[in-house]
Amino acid sequence: MKETNLIRLPVNGFFLGCLIAGVILTAFAIVYCKDLYRRLFIENKNLQKQQESLLVEKTQLILEDGTWASQVRIQKIAQQTLKMKSPDNRQFLKADKNHAS
Repeated sequence: MKETNLIRLPVNGFFLGCLIAGVILTAFAIVYCKDLYRRLFIENKNLQKQQESLLVEKTQLILEDGTWASQVRIQKIAQQTLKMKSPDNRQFLKADKNHAS
């Protein structure tokens, strides 16, 4: 007979059982990771949509804030609601640099 230098592994029931269990556990881990990735991807897409809608709402609120705080609107409310009026030129006081303290 011819002699070979190969290492022979004992292929008994325990070794084969561990190998099969390892393959099955690896398969379950792969399925779990794929499912987790899919769920996280869906959650990411939903959060991106929510971020986009919140950005649109923020832009609209900034525009609305600018409208509510405009000088024309404030003057209109002051004149109509508070019965205020703009002073005449005669009612203005001119400040002089020399007399300022």
